Amino acid sequence: MSTNTFDRKARDWDKKIMRRQLAAAVSAAIASRGLDPALRIMDFGCGTGLVSLPLAEEVAHILALDSSPGMIEVVRDKLEKQQIKNVEARCADIFSAELPTDFDLILTSMTLHHIEDIEPVLLRFHHLLKTGGRVAVADLDAEDGSFHRHDSGEKHHGFDRHALRQLLLGIGFTAIDVDTVHTITKTGADGQATDFSVFLATAVKT
Repeated sequence: MSTNTFDRKARDWDKKIMRRQLAAAVSAAIASRGLDPALRIMDFGCGTGLVSLPLAEEVAHILALDSSPGMIEVVRDKLEKQQIKNVEARCADIFSAELPTDFDLILTSMTLHHIEDIEPVLLRFHHLLKTGGRVAVADLDAEDGSFHRHDSGEKHHGFDRHALRQLLLGIGFTAIDVDTVHTITKTGADGQATDFSVFLATAVKT
């Protein structure tokens, strides 16, 4: 989807229970892998903050980054209403923005399948993380293209776990762990239900 499409969808984004359930599962999985009050986090492709905002009470600071002004506006509204002080919502491009290079954790959920070439993004993550920092990538396992019923600009029909692991290793990440954290069930036009698994891949910059 284009940025304009995400802008149009932003105000109603959280209304879909499927999205809320997925985000809650990813957020809980990230939290279960260890958080502490000193952590500085970036949420790349943060959307409306469904994944990262629930983590805010447990960490020092979160940068919620997205290229959609509409999504960032929704995050800022949430921050004001919920009086969350340690989250910065910024509309920016990860390659051109001036960003710190000492993040403890960079997370991204259901964003990479919208990006044609994910290697430069993962390389950028590696650069922005401090030594010992972690990356956490949540996305769909490889599927046949039926997850998105209409052509909405997806560049990948999910990802092969082995290929992603090799890519992370080649960039310089170690201690790679990939687990299933959620399953989305969708009913097709034929009335048949199909399960789509979502993985969380974590790795360490050494």
